[in-house]
Amino acid sequence: MAYWVIEMFRTAVIFGIEYFLHWFVLLLRDNHDYQFSFSGSYNLTNQLQGNNAATMILQRLYPTIQLGRSYNFTVSVTECIPTVAPLSDPKVYYAALILHGILMLILILNDWILRFRPKIVDYFYFED
Repeated sequence: MAYWVIEMFRTAVIFGIEYFLHWFVLLLRDNHDYQFSFSGSYNLTNQLQGNNAATMILQRLYPTIQLGRSYNFTVSVTECIPTVAPLSDPKVYYAALILHGILMLILILNDWILRFRPKIVDYFYFED
């Protein structure tokens, strides 16, 4: 399989992910008030065991170490959604299309252009 086919597929996947995320952000913007709530708790109990002097001193000071905490917080998605201004100038849209097209052309022609590298190097650094 040609290298450019793999590069085209990789580029298509990257653009697909980009447009999916853009669509997802627009979907969230149009259907406001998504909130995610996270809550829970954790408890950690630790007991020291051993027969040496340091362990016995720590066992007398702290026979059992208990750590615990509860958490509860809510994240509102609408706070982090950017407000997109309407596209008033179509030149920006055409410039983005041209840049995407140039990128695709470079990826397609990459192997073909790299074939000329040895010829260019031989022209400047020829051997006697």
